[in-house]
Amino acid sequence: LHINTTNHISSVETTKFKLHFEMGCGMEDTGDVEHLDRRYLLLKVIREIENFLVLPNNTSKVNLWVRNINNTTTDSNFHLARSSSVYMVPKNENGAIIDGEVWKTLNSGVSSYSNILNNPTQFYHGIISFNFDKYLNETVNWHTNITMLPTADTKDLYTCALKELMHLLGVTSLMNASGRCVFGSGYEYFSRYDTKLINSGQNANLIINTP
Repeated sequence: LHINTTNHISSVETTKFKLHFEMGCGMEDTGDVEHLDRRYLLLKVIREIENFLVLPNNTSKVNLWVRNINNTTTDSNFHLARSSSVYMVPKNENGAIIDGEVWKTLNSGVSSYSNILNNPTQFYHGIISFNFDKYLNETVNWHTNITMLPTADTKDLYTCALKELMHLLGVTSLMNASGRCVFGSGYEYFSRYDTKLINSGQNANLIINTP
Protein backbone atom coordinates (compact mmCIF):
# COMPACT_ATOMS: atom_id res chain seq x y z
CA LEU A 1 0.00 0.00 0.00
CA HIS A 2 2.69 2.43 -1.03
CA ILE A 3 1.43 5.91 -1.85
CA ASN A 4 1.78 6.55 -5.55
CA THR A 5 0.38 9.50 -7.47
CA THR A 6 -1.13 7.08 -9.98
CA ASN A 7 -3.45 5.88 -7.18
CA HIS A 8 -4.88 9.30 -6.32
CA ILE A 9 -5.39 12.64 -8.02
CA SER A 10 -5.73 15.03 -5.07
CA SER A 11 -4.94 15.24 -1.36
CA VAL A 12 -6.05 17.35 1.60
CA GLU A 13 -4.83 17.49 5.21
CA THR A 14 -6.36 17.92 8.66
CA THR A 15 -4.49 18.11 11.96
CA LYS A 16 -3.89 14.36 12.19
CA PHE A 17 -4.88 12.97 8.79
CA LYS A 18 -3.87 13.29 5.17
CA LEU A 19 -6.56 12.13 2.76
CA HIS A 20 -5.65 10.85 -0.70
CA PHE A 21 -8.59 10.81 -3.12
CA GLU A 22 -8.61 8.09 -5.75
CA MET A 23 -10.12 8.56 -9.19
CA GLY A 24 -13.76 7.44 -9.03
CA CYS A 25 -14.10 7.75 -5.23
CA GLY A 26 -16.84 10.36 -5.65
CA MET A 27 -14.92 13.12 -3.87
CA GLU A 28 -11.94 13.64 -6.14
CA ASP A 29 -13.20 16.31 -8.55
CA THR A 30 -12.63 19.77 -7.05
CA GLY A 31 -14.62 21.27 -9.92
CA ASP A 32 -17.75 19.29 -9.05
CA VAL A 33 -20.01 20.83 -6.38
CA GLU A 34 -21.43 17.44 -5.38
CA HIS A 35 -17.94 16.01 -4.93
CA LEU A 36 -16.94 19.03 -2.83
CA ASP A 37 -20.04 18.69 -0.61
CA ARG A 38 -19.15 15.06 0.09
CA ARG A 39 -15.51 15.91 0.73
CA TYR A 40 -16.47 18.78 3.07
CA LEU A 41 -18.69 16.47 5.10
CA LEU A 42 -16.02 13.77 5.45
CA LEU A 43 -13.45 16.36 6.54
CA LYS A 44 -15.93 17.84 9.02
CA VAL A 45 -16.46 14.46 10.68
CA ILE A 46 -12.69 13.85 10.85
CA ARG A 47 -12.05 17.27 12.41
CA GLU A 48 -14.79 16.75 14.97
CA ILE A 49 -13.34 13.37 15.92
CA GLU A 50 -9.89 14.96 16.22
CA ASN A 51 -11.31 17.43 18.76
CA PHE A 52 -12.19 14.52 21.06
CA LEU A 53 -8.84 12.75 20.81
CA VAL A 54 -6.14 13.45 23.39
CA LEU A 55 -2.99 12.53 21.48
CA PRO A 56 0.71 13.37 21.36
CA ASN A 57 1.96 16.03 18.98
CA ASN A 58 2.30 14.19 15.72
CA THR A 59 5.27 14.33 13.41
CA SER A 60 3.47 12.06 10.93
CA LYS A 61 -0.11 12.16 9.72
CA VAL A 62 -2.35 9.17 9.16
CA ASN A 63 -2.46 8.51 5.42
CA LEU A 64 -6.07 7.68 4.55
CA TRP A 65 -6.81 6.33 1.09
CA VAL A 66 -10.28 7.43 -0.06
CA ARG A 67 -11.03 4.78 -2.66
CA ASN A 68 -13.48 4.01 -5.43
CA ILE A 69 -15.67 1.44 -3.67
CA ASN A 70 -15.65 -0.75 -6.78
CA ASN A 71 -11.91 -1.23 -6.22
CA THR A 72 -12.49 -2.57 -2.70
CA THR A 73 -15.15 -5.23 -3.34
CA THR A 74 -16.46 -7.43 -6.13
CA ASP A 75 -20.07 -6.34 -5.45
CA SER A 76 -20.52 -2.78 -4.20
CA ASN A 77 -24.30 -3.20 -4.53
CA PHE A 78 -24.31 -4.72 -1.03
CA HIS A 79 -22.24 -1.99 0.64
CA LEU A 80 -23.10 1.61 1.47
CA ALA A 81 -19.54 2.18 2.61
CA ARG A 82 -16.42 0.25 3.56
CA SER A 83 -13.36 1.01 5.67
CA SER A 84 -10.44 -0.73 7.30
CA SER A 85 -7.22 0.11 9.00
CA VAL A 86 -4.16 -1.56 7.56
CA TYR A 87 -2.80 -4.34 9.80
CA MET A 88 0.85 -5.27 9.52
CA VAL A 89 1.44 -8.47 11.46
CA PRO A 90 3.47 -11.69 11.23
CA LYS A 91 1.91 -15.14 11.28
CA ASN A 92 0.63 -16.14 14.70
CA GLU A 93 -1.45 -19.24 15.46
CA ASN A 94 -1.55 -18.72 19.24
CA GLY A 95 -3.89 -15.74 19.35
CA ALA A 96 -3.12 -12.10 20.12
CA ILE A 97 -4.76 -8.69 20.41
CA ILE A 98 -3.61 -6.11 17.87
CA ASP A 99 -4.16 -2.47 16.94
CA GLY A 100 -4.36 -1.18 13.39
CA GLU A 101 -1.85 1.14 11.78
CA VAL A 102 -4.25 4.10 12.05
CA TRP A 103 -4.52 3.81 15.83
CA LYS A 104 -0.83 3.10 16.33
CA THR A 105 0.15 6.15 14.29
CA LEU A 106 -2.28 8.41 16.14
CA ASN A 107 -1.16 7.22 19.56
CA SER A 108 2.57 7.31 18.91
CA GLY A 109 2.64 10.54 16.92
CA VAL A 110 4.87 8.94 14.27
CA SER A 111 4.09 6.62 11.40
CA SER A 112 3.56 3.05 12.59
CA TYR A 113 5.84 1.98 9.76
CA SER A 114 8.85 3.78 11.29
CA ASN A 115 11.83 1.44 11.80
CA ILE A 116 10.04 -1.14 9.63
CA LEU A 117 9.86 0.35 6.13
CA ASN A 118 11.92 2.86 4.21
CA ASN A 119 10.11 6.19 3.82
CA PRO A 120 7.49 5.27 6.48
CA THR A 121 5.32 8.32 5.72
CA GLN A 122 4.79 7.13 2.15
CA PHE A 123 2.39 4.28 2.94
CA TYR A 124 -1.34 4.19 3.59
CA HIS A 125 -2.50 3.48 7.13
CA GLY A 126 -6.18 3.06 6.33
CA ILE A 127 -8.77 2.84 3.57
CA ILE A 128 -12.30 4.24 3.32
CA SER A 129 -14.85 4.23 0.49
CA PHE A 130 -18.48 5.21 -0.11
CA ASN A 131 -21.08 3.96 -2.55
CA PHE A 132 -22.29 6.81 -4.75
CA ASP A 133 -23.91 4.47 -7.27
CA LYS A 134 -26.42 1.73 -6.44
CA TYR A 135 -27.12 0.00 -3.12
CA LEU A 136 -29.46 -3.02 -3.14
CA ASN A 137 -30.19 -2.19 -6.79
CA GLU A 138 -31.42 1.32 -6.02
CA THR A 139 -29.57 4.57 -6.63
CA VAL A 140 -28.27 5.94 -3.34
CA ASN A 141 -29.70 9.35 -2.46
CA TRP A 142 -27.13 10.77 -0.04
CA HIS A 143 -28.03 13.52 2.40
CA THR A 144 -25.14 16.00 2.69
CA ASN A 145 -26.83 19.18 3.97
CA ILE A 146 -25.92 19.27 7.67
CA THR A 147 -28.21 22.27 8.28
CA MET A 148 -31.23 20.02 7.75
CA LEU A 149 -32.31 16.62 9.07
CA PRO A 150 -32.13 13.72 6.58
CA THR A 151 -35.42 12.48 5.19
CA ALA A 152 -36.60 8.88 5.14
CA ASP A 153 -35.69 8.43 1.48
CA THR A 154 -32.05 9.48 1.94
CA LYS A 155 -28.89 8.03 3.47
CA ASP A 156 -27.10 10.36 5.88
CA LEU A 157 -23.49 10.74 4.76
CA TYR A 158 -22.40 12.32 8.06
CA THR A 159 -23.62 9.34 10.10
CA CYS A 160 -22.17 6.85 7.61
CA ALA A 161 -18.78 8.60 7.61
CA LEU A 162 -18.73 8.67 11.42
CA LYS A 163 -19.39 4.93 11.56
CA GLU A 164 -16.64 4.12 9.06
CA LEU A 165 -14.12 6.37 10.78
CA MET A 166 -14.83 4.71 14.13
CA HIS A 167 -13.98 1.39 12.48
CA LEU A 168 -10.65 2.90 11.42
CA LEU A 169 -10.00 3.93 15.02
CA GLY A 170 -10.43 0.35 16.22
CA VAL A 171 -14.14 -0.02 16.94
CA THR A 172 -14.32 -3.09 14.76
CA SER A 173 -14.22 -6.86 15.06
CA LEU A 174 -11.59 -9.10 13.50
CA MET A 175 -13.65 -12.19 14.34
CA ASN A 176 -15.61 -14.13 11.73
CA ALA A 177 -18.85 -16.04 12.27
CA SER A 178 -16.87 -19.12 13.32
CA GLY A 179 -14.96 -17.25 15.99
CA ARG A 180 -11.70 -17.23 14.02
CA CYS A 181 -9.71 -14.30 12.70
CA VAL A 182 -10.90 -12.76 9.42
CA PHE A 183 -7.26 -12.66 8.25
CA GLY A 184 -7.36 -16.37 7.52
CA SER A 185 -5.38 -19.45 8.51
CA GLY A 186 -2.22 -18.82 10.50
CA TYR A 187 -3.23 -15.34 11.61
CA GLU A 188 -5.10 -15.61 14.90
CA TYR A 189 -5.45 -11.92 15.74
CA PHE A 190 -8.32 -10.04 17.33
CA SER A 191 -9.06 -6.41 18.14
CA ARG A 192 -9.43 -4.71 21.50
CA TYR A 193 -13.09 -4.36 20.59
CA ASP A 194 -13.35 -8.15 20.35
CA THR A 195 -12.34 -8.45 24.02
CA LYS A 196 -15.60 -6.67 24.92
CA LEU A 197 -17.89 -8.99 22.94
CA ILE A 198 -20.08 -11.48 24.79
CA ASN A 199 -22.07 -14.54 23.73
CA SER A 200 -25.77 -14.61 22.87
CA GLY A 201 -26.57 -15.67 26.42
CA GLN A 202 -24.83 -12.54 27.67
CA ASN A 203 -22.99 -14.51 30.33
CA ALA A 204 -19.48 -15.01 28.91
CA ASN A 205 -16.89 -13.15 26.85
CA LEU A 206 -16.19 -14.49 23.39
CA ILE A 207 -12.47 -14.22 24.06
CA ILE A 208 -11.20 -15.93 27.22
CA ASN A 209 -7.54 -15.84 28.15
CA THR A 210 -6.31 -19.29 29.15
CA PRO A 211 -2.85 -20.42 30.30
